[in-house]
Amino acid sequence: MPQLLILAAIGAGAYFGGKWISKKARKFTANMEKATKVAKTSAKQKPGNISRQDAQELKKDPKTGVYHIDDD
Repeated sequence: MPQLLILAAIGAGAYFGGKWISKKARKFTANMEKATKVAKTSAKQKPGNISRQDAQELKKDPKTGVYHIDDD
């Protein structure tokens, strides 16, 4: 009888472990497909072709001489 319980526990562990791995693999694949789509879309754009809404204003800090995003 103990052998049957051990075998059932191993079977349940394999079943749920397989489901968990399958879920992680599907999530990973979906993330990779999304990243590939974004990479292909951004590769088609020219480097200087940014819309006015996406561009941010930079201001030079007079003390350090470093440019920062305009917070105004």
